[in-house]
Amino acid sequence: ALQQIKSIMVVPLTSRQKVWGYVGIDIVEDKHHWSEEDCQWFSSLANIINICIKLHRSERLALQDRQYLQDLYRYMPLGYLCVKLLYDEKGNAVDYCILDGNYALEKMTQRPVVKLVGRKGSEIDTKLEKNLDFFSSVLKSGTFLETTHYFESGKSYCNSVVFSTRADVLTCLVSDMTETYETHRALDRSEKILRNIYDNLPAGIELYDKNGVLIDMNIRDVEM
Repeated sequence: ALQQIKSIMVVPLTSRQKVWGYVGIDIVEDKHHWSEEDCQWFSSLANIINICIKLHRSERLALQDRQYLQDLYRYMPLGYLCVKLLYDEKGNAVDYCILDGNYALEKMTQRPVVKLVGRKGSEIDTKLEKNLDFFSSVLKSGTFLETTHYFESGKSYCNSVVFSTRADVLTCLVSDMTETYETHRALDRSEKILRNIYDNLPAGIELYDKNGVLIDMNIRDVEM
């Protein structure tokens, strides 16, 4: 009445047995009697509109999910590498092809991922046979395996968790352990220096536990 509508026909828009909206026809000039044919025609049109809107929404959500996943693997702190094994006529793994990688891996290796994707391991890998054996072991195990390696190009020590989600395709998640490795090396050097001082100090040293039991003594103390 507020809009001076003389006749109106409304058809619901549904999704998974739920009504999420409606589409309607308003006539304000004069009154119209809607026939069964009018209702069937408009219901069919509404179904087409409903399908088009749902497809558009699904496409938009799919694009959002795809962008989210792309951003996730591109910017996550773990390196990401995806490779596919290549076989000879006898079924033996002879090479692998790099399918994908992310920015974190690029930082660790100091090699642009765009220049690695599509290339074979035989073109860039100095430890091809060793890595092929490891990849084959992962496929045979049916679970994940871990390994450590050193990237000469990036001067980085890394730990990798490798697993397979598709036949002959392996995913590697790589974490940079360089700082931890360097810390352990520094501690090891410090320990060796302290041990050297302890062993060669001109004064005798004796170490006792809380119960007064002798647990260690240096060379000078033994000599005395």
